[in-house]
Amino acid sequence: MQTLNYHGIVQDADGILTILQDDRTFLILLVSRLVKRSDYMYWDILNELLHKDCLQQLKKFKQHRFTTTYEHCRHVAVMSYQLAEKWHITVNEKALAVACMFHDYYLYDIKDEHLGPWHHGTRHASIAIRNAEKVYPLNNLEKEIIRSHMWPLNITQIPASREAWLVCLADKVCAVEEMFPFLATKKSHLSDSSNS
Repeated sequence: MQTLNYHGIVQDADGILTILQDDRTFLILLVSRLVKRSDYMYWDILNELLHKDCLQQLKKFKQHRFTTTYEHCRHVAVMSYQLAEKWHITVNEKALAVACMFHDYYLYDIKDEHLGPWHHGTRHASIAIRNAEKVYPLNNLEKEIIRSHMWPLNITQIPASREAWLVCLADKVCAVEEMFPFLATKKSHLSDSSNS
């Protein structure tokens, strides 16, 4: 493997990127074209967020049967950026990374709270914003992305930006892959679950 020597990102000859976190055993594998300078910016922002203590709390909460909320948010962050790159959509990379990592920052276990899917699904985005604002300064775009990520379930919160549409779509795809791992083509985002 050829090392790019840039914050734990390595790339092999086939264009497979591997992001290493804290010398831990999990790897996020991304099939990508050659790394551009803007890619570094997104992965730097995401890497910095992944190490924040406030986001480490998300490892305590299970989501979608087999993953933690932390793993889900990380999965959405990776997929949202991959979709933007694949479809050549220019995005605000900081807002995309921040919103992805805080979009489910509701800080409770759904089963422990005895919430039904409708109650949780229509309310957790506003709870996530309220909680996130206590620990991180969200801008208006980041709030809009988080607020609308549950559309169409939350029918009044229609995504109003490119970033919000990407997160809304990625969130649905990631949720299906996490609930039904046998449907996922890449399962590497789940490899950290034993260490949480």
